[in-house]
Amino acid sequence: MEDNIDIINGLVNFRKLLIKNRPEIKKYEKIRKLHEDVLYSLENYLIKNIDKKSNETTKCLTNEKFFYPIDLDSRSESNRSILFEIFIFKTHPDLKSITEEYVEKNKFRNPDKIKMLNAMNNSVVGLFKVVDVDFDSCIVTYEDVFTHKKYKLMDISFSTIYSKSYDGIYMYNRLITYDNITFGTGSPIFFLNSDKKVKDFIKKHNYKNHSDVYRCLYLYYLCSEVNNEL
Repeated sequence: MEDNIDIINGLVNFRKLLIKNRPEIKKYEKIRKLHEDVLYSLENYLIKNIDKKSNETTKCLTNEKFFYPIDLDSRSESNRSILFEIFIFKTHPDLKSITEEYVEKNKFRNPDKIKMLNAMNNSVVGLFKVVDVDFDSCIVTYEDVFTHKKYKLMDISFSTIYSKSYDGIYMYNRLITYDNITFGTGSPIFFLNSDKKVKDFIKKHNYKNHSDVYRCLYLYYLCSEVNNEL
């Protein structure tokens, strides 16, 4: 498994090296770095307020009859990504996200960081089906399985390793648009198109009556179950 990961990382890094001087790639990499800088500040705030945020979110989830724990071990990179998703971004109408708090309190002074913060605050999240991949432009087209809206995002890694075996793959991701470039935050939740469990979820899920935090955690635990069966 580790050998496969090393091969994939090697392919992606080589691809990045080949295209790094393209103007749109330079812009994309600059935007990603800005997002990382903003996220670092938000993460520090989250660490200080994690207990309060967890209690508030647990109450909302209980009302939705979701009883899985939120006490995820942040030492795991996957768990950390989920904690960012459910606390930093807007995931429930009755919960104030950290991005919202930063916007309201004018936490940033740097214009670029303010712009990125607003982009994060206006981002979209969902369970998407991959419907097209353009290797040359690094553009991946998603379709939300519930709203059927389509989104085009730049994803160097996925467009590099994509093969026909990934056709119709399902990915839960958050999409941020900054200066006309859309990118994903890189959620660890994905399912192969042949997976019966995610197809059953899509078929039975009442989209309008559940929040994004419910869908995120439900699909994360479902994804973990699927991976444990492999």
